This record gives sequence, structure tokens and C-alpha cells, in this order.
Amino acid sequence: MSATGSIYLARISNSELEPHEGYELDVDGYAQLFGDLPCAMVGEDELRDRYLRGEGPNLSRGVDDPALRQEKWLTLVATPRKELLIEHGRFEDWPHAVGRLDVNPIYVETAADENGERHFDFCFPSAFYEYENSAYRDYASLTFDITDTELEQLNARRGDKSTQARLETFEILGMPDHYLHPRCE
Repeated sequence: MSATGSIYLARISNSELEPHEGYELDVDGYAQLFGDLPCAMVGEDELRDRYLRGEGPNLSRGVDDPALRQEKWLTLVATPRKELLIEHGRFEDWPHAVGRLDVNPIYVETAADENGERHFDFCFPSAFYEYENSAYRDYASLTFDITDTELEQLNARRGDKSTQARLETFEILGMPDHYLHPRCE
């Protein structure tokens, strides 16, 4: 680790709450793993709620917030760069818009018509994924339609209201380079 520092970021499971799914620690145990390295934790519900409001995480509370003990899923950030452990305000654009825009892989194409309109339905990839991420349904579209033309022009029309609306409902996401979408297999 250099002086400018690595950043350790992990989603962890709090052993103080059921169910127990493997080797877990409590909030204090995770913090102790990093010794004197500054760290912060944020509960998944707060992290998600802030994200949906267009805000980054509040990392200013460190690991001492009693509310952390009531959250099963936590995000831990550890870094020698204390200046990063702050309350991050509003972001300018959705972080999930970075990359080449395409249909979110959580959606399965269920119909297409001769006019080039495709119909997609929300579908968890497994029962366990659904169990851990059931709140996804609360903020994502459950179904949507998009034309072939709209799909082809997503990246050229990033600033359009319709593209922004699709980003806000997680119908589309920015995909990393070389990502092979399941519908292309």
C-alpha cells in the first residue's frame, strides 16, 4: 500500500443479525481487521436511499454509528486517505451511467414485434439473489418497452429526457468494455 493509499471496499454481512451465511464478524470485528487504518461503514438501506436521491455515501461517521448494528448488510471502506471519509454530496450524473449504455441484465426480453419494439420484464437471476436484493423491485421498472432504434441510439442520446428516465428506473446501465450482454450470447 502506498502513501496515497489503497482503498478497500467491501460489502459485508453483520454477524449480529440473522441469517448467518458463512464466516461473519460484527461491526467491531470488521473494524479491528484494519488496525489503525481509518475506516467507515454504511448500512445498505442508507447507502441505497442516498444513491436513489442522487447522493454519494456518508462516510463521515466512521464505525461508531449504533445504527450499523441493526443492518444485516454493510459497506466497509478502509483507506489511509482520511479526506475520503466524508459525507459525499450530490453527484452530477448517475454512476451507473458510466460506460456503454445497454439494457440492464436484470431484464429478460419476453417479446418483440415486427415494428422493432422489444418488451422486457424484470427477472431475478436466482432465488438467493432475490432474497438478498428484494428491494430492487421498489425502485426499478418491473417491465418496459424499447424500440430497436431507441436501443441503438442510447449512447448518442445520453442527455435526452427519455434516456435519463430509463437510467433513473435502472432499465439501462453503463456497461464495462467487453461486457457480453446475455441477449448477445
